[in-house]
Amino acid sequence: MQDHFSKETLVTCLELLSDPVARVRAHAAGCLANFFPGSKLEHFAAYLGAVVQALMEAFRRGPLYTRDQVIATLTKISISAQHAFLPLYRPVMEFLLHILELPPDDPHYSLAGRCMECATYAGVAVGKATFAPDAVRLAGIMISFQNHMVSVGELPSRYLIPWSNLCRVLGNDFAPFLSHVIPPLLKAAEYSLPRLDPTISFLEEHDYDLQNTLASTNNTEMEEKVVAFDQLTVYADTMRGALEPWLMPCMDLSLQALSFQHKLVRQASAYLIPALLQVAKDAQSSEAGPELLIRVFETLLNTMAKVSDFLQLALLYKSFTDAVRVVSLALPGHLANRFVEITNAQLIDMRGRRDNRYVQAPYMDEADFDIHVEEQGEEDACLLVMEGAIQGLAGLQSKAAYQRLLLQMSVVKAKTWDAESRGQTGRAAWS
Repeated sequence: MQDHFSKETLVTCLELLSDPVARVRAHAAGCLANFFPGSKLEHFAAYLGAVVQALMEAFRRGPLYTRDQVIATLTKISISAQHAFLPLYRPVMEFLLHILELPPDDPHYSLAGRCMECATYAGVAVGKATFAPDAVRLAGIMISFQNHMVSVGELPSRYLIPWSNLCRVLGNDFAPFLSHVIPPLLKAAEYSLPRLDPTISFLEEHDYDLQNTLASTNNTEMEEKVVAFDQLTVYADTMRGALEPWLMPCMDLSLQALSFQHKLVRQASAYLIPALLQVAKDAQSSEAGPELLIRVFETLLNTMAKVSDFLQLALLYKSFTDAVRVVSLALPGHLANRFVEITNAQLIDMRGRRDNRYVQAPYMDEADFDIHVEEQGEEDACLLVMEGAIQGLAGLQSKAAYQRLLLQMSVVKAKTWDAESRGQTGRAAWS
């Protein structure tokens, strides 16, 4: 639609933004929120100023639900427009800051989270040079909001993205604000599911599907936990050594979360671990001695040994590879041997799965065949990451066992499920 009907869409929405019916104006703003993501600048550049002006006017004339949608749409526009948003930045920023500085008893107070997010995305669009003075003012407002919260130490999820956006724009200059952001994130990341009766608890420890089912009953807390780990990764990647005061609590939580009951938590923690090692390296932390490194790699390896989901396994190997790259040291003998043992076992398992598919091929219908092709795609992705991990270790330490793993991997790769060569009998062939 953006390629062929951008002009017609924008002109129509501009007309509807001045409609006398408030709900029509809200839907027009909602339409624009769907139009801008994925649109090229050429699709909307000529109408950008008019659209922003019409949205701000719709905000002034509308009830709270319309105003909420207008702010959400301005956020989408700033993300899509990027540098083209610069001429509109000043009026939009003053407009947002004015709303944020209204007294707490004002009805617009409920829009604070939206306004913070919109303001920081506008800052990301125009860059640090333009945004920095407003960023300091905005950070002060955000701290004031946090100080007036009923639950001390909790950071509502609607404030997480604004803080991380400020961090991305300000870079090292964000350091003074870390003490306002990291403790609430750690609190969210610490959440654990309540213990159930002994039977369920036993099953929970041995069944990842059941773990995800149980975790899904605590959706809000799980989402906040995932977001907390994601945000901690942003701060670790951006702030590097400045995050060192919170290094050990973050690392402890990350290592524990590798075996957490919720899949997305496990994934988010795997991304965070290499970033934390980089924090330790940049800060030359006294806490990041051999004991910590051994604990990190032992935990990763022990988790890799238990995982049968190849997408999750690929992520763990990626985390392991990135961690090795950060440390830039050969693994101690017992860890290197453990890596070889685990990888060898995973390759044997993968080869067995592929052999079984070949045997079962004559009895497969189309649905079974499609499932097996999808499974092979996941295995192929995992093999690629595994290979990178082996080569990374081999580059730091000459070890014949690494070469044997690569040879075994080539055998597994050769057992490729070839859909095109599938015969009339239903048997697929090795390519």
